[in-house]
Amino acid sequence: MCDEIEFWAVGARILLHRQARKYGVPVFNCNTIGFGTRCYLFTPTSGTMEECLGFTYEEACRLQNKIQTKEAAKEEINLVMERVIEGLLPELEEYCFDKDFSNRDMFYKRTFNEGKAPIIATNPPMATGFLADRILVHLLGKSSVKRNVVDVPEMPGYLYFDAAKMEAKKVEGSWWKHKKYSQERQALFNSVQIKIAETEEELDEIYRLRYDTYCHEMHSLDAKDYPDKRERDWYDQYSVYITAKIGDKLIGTLRLIKNTPRGMLMEEEFPLPSWIDKSKAVEHSRGIIIKEYRGKGVFRLILDKAYEWQLENGYPICVGTPVMNTLGPIILKDGWKPLEDKETIYHNIVTVPMYFYLDEKEIPKNV
Repeated sequence: MCDEIEFWAVGARILLHRQARKYGVPVFNCNTIGFGTRCYLFTPTSGTMEECLGFTYEEACRLQNKIQTKEAAKEEINLVMERVIEGLLPELEEYCFDKDFSNRDMFYKRTFNEGKAPIIATNPPMATGFLADRILVHLLGKSSVKRNVVDVPEMPGYLYFDAAKMEAKKVEGSWWKHKKYSQERQALFNSVQIKIAETEEELDEIYRLRYDTYCHEMHSLDAKDYPDKRERDWYDQYSVYITAKIGDKLIGTLRLIKNTPRGMLMEEEFPLPSWIDKSKAVEHSRGIIIKEYRGKGVFRLILDKAYEWQLENGYPICVGTPVMNTLGPIILKDGWKPLEDKETIYHNIVTVPMYFYLDEKEIPKNV
């Protein structure tokens, strides 16, 4: 998806990005000022537009509405302009050596006094081509062919090209002066405890969370089948459970199913090929992050713990049937590959059976 929303429409922009994260859709943003153009990539696990602009969705909508209805004070208009410039224009080159003239000063004067940004007529077509090329390279990156190209780094990060100075560079890391949301995200990571569930009390919490999520939120399982309001099945006795907690609150979980006398749970619908050694594989199952912590990188922490446990315990192969619009984009970035070339409705969710080798030495030669 391409974000081409109007400069000051910060509420609409954040809404677009929130919906894209919800459905696992990457968003490209490309702008041009002077002779330069910048390309950004937002994904479900990257920095967010809220962090970039330093506004919550509610704050952004309030300010956008006041600007649209011409009720915004000058200070409110300037705040929006400052945040957009700071968040999406980290490169503002100075092209003039004349001490009495500065294109940077002219940019700020026109932007804040006239509400217009100076754009050279030849640059929008250049930026459009730059963006189209980056999207093509991004899509080609999903193929099996290896290419010698530069990927767009996820936010925070960007690619920059300047036609006047003939300068191109890849930048990674946050450049924002306001730290409200990036600090909040780091504080979240610092407060989350990722561990293996060990006690009956921890397992009971997991079963109750699974019931709430799969029976009432996703409606992929029938609540009538679980009168004690705990979602459990036969495969739990062969499983390891990763949990994410803040204090005493369970905010996420992932089940790793080892091979059983019945095989893997997913094999009830998707038989695994013979070249997957199930004695070295675990099925990633029942991955959940509670609503208020989705899109904030918590599942990334859970996955890292799962991979760590697998390698330490001799299970270098992952298989699973992820929900494609939420967990799918996260694991695809790790290198998971589909076992089938089409999506399937399975327990009322859209999924594709997938696999991933944590240790490339384990990959069969015929794969």
